[in-house]
Amino acid sequence: DIDQFFQAWRKIGMDPRRNEDVWQYLYRGAYWRRGPVTMRTIAAVDVAPWDIKAKMAGMPLYQLFGGKVRAGVPVYRHADGRDIAELSDNIARYREQGITHIRCQSGGYGGGAFGDAPAHAAANAPKGIYLDQRKYMRETVKLFDELRSRFGFEVELVHDVHERLKPSDAIRFAQQLEPYE
Repeated sequence: DIDQFFQAWRKIGMDPRRNEDVWQYLYRGAYWRRGPVTMRTIAAVDVAPWDIKAKMAGMPLYQLFGGKVRAGVPVYRHADGRDIAELSDNIARYREQGITHIRCQSGGYGGGAFGDAPAHAAANAPKGIYLDQRKYMRETVKLFDELRSRFGFEVELVHDVHERLKPSDAIRFAQQLEPYE
């Protein structure tokens, strides 16, 4: 209820219609600035007044931000599988549904490239949690080679590295995947 919303804000001495003032107060007035907890809190508090303003104006929120920019955006579905055959079956199922953008992964995150610590690690290093970046890259390039052979270029394939590669390896990996778009 909008009235309850305003009453709650008045109790803390703030006017939610002054979004920028509230944001600046929270951002600059906090002792522990810019940490993850503070920034998430600010984000949550920042969204509510915008939503209320849109309701008060009787319009969708995006209208307050300048209106629609495009008629739609592509979205993807996530397909995975224990192996290339299971992944391909899942991709085919999505294609039958008309989905054109598919995020692909096989063999679990890391494509089966997780293993024990490298030889230079401490003797008591945990087992089975280290990503062999080179193996991951090789297996993923093979994966995309097989997927493009089977599905062609009519489907947009997506893959998420999850920030697990060194920058130099990420560049090399992107170059290796270029032929597969």
